[in-house]
Amino acid sequence: MQKGNAALEPKTDMVSINPATGESLGRVPAVGRAGIDAAVKEARRAYPAWRATDIRQRQVYLKKLLQLIRDQSQEIARLIALEQGKPLTEALAAEVLSTLAILRYLARSSSKMLSSRRVSHDLLLFAHKKSYYHMTPYGVIAVISPWNFPFSVPLPQIAAAIVAGNTVVFKPAPHAVLIGEKINQLWQQAGLPHGVVNVTPVQDEDAPHLTEHAGVDKVIFTGSTETGKKVMC
Repeated sequence: MQKGNAALEPKTDMVSINPATGESLGRVPAVGRAGIDAAVKEARRAYPAWRATDIRQRQVYLKKLLQLIRDQSQEIARLIALEQGKPLTEALAAEVLSTLAILRYLARSSSKMLSSRRVSHDLLLFAHKKSYYHMTPYGVIAVISPWNFPFSVPLPQIAAAIVAGNTVVFKPAPHAVLIGEKINQLWQQAGLPHGVVNVTPVQDEDAPHLTEHAGVDKVIFTGSTETGKKVMC
């Protein structure tokens, strides 16, 4: 991350601006469509091994992430306050603490939620049969997050996707790219295998390349109704 004057930043960079002061907080290189292709390729490559990983081992990574966020909670809240504009106390309560609560639940309950379970038949015709619900991953999940809750919305979505055995390509909001980089850093610090979570800072005009990508199996989008309609199409 480098600081500087926003007006002088190269167009290939995504500049983070403090909405309260107009100050340039830093910049992140935009990866463009080629970067999306590379991220999807990495996610597809990592998917078979990750899908085969025992769910209890996946939960271990969530527990590591949980502890990292606890340890860095003040730092994360300050970053959210600077880049998104929430007061520090609101950033801590609405973004960091709420994320911790969801991660705690996933780390404890995912194995039970995703385990196969037998289905009872009410019809006598099927009384001799044994039926089960089996939970299987989708594959590669694209997660697209909003600017107003750039931490507490995407991070639990990513966590839920990967604990279920999917891999993820994450597009942070263009006005919250430093928070997106922080999310990426946290997963790396948790020791998550390469390719399971892939962060792609791109401008909004390149986002359709991700949502329409042949290598993406499911899209999780949080944002405006108008943009949501475009994602659906």
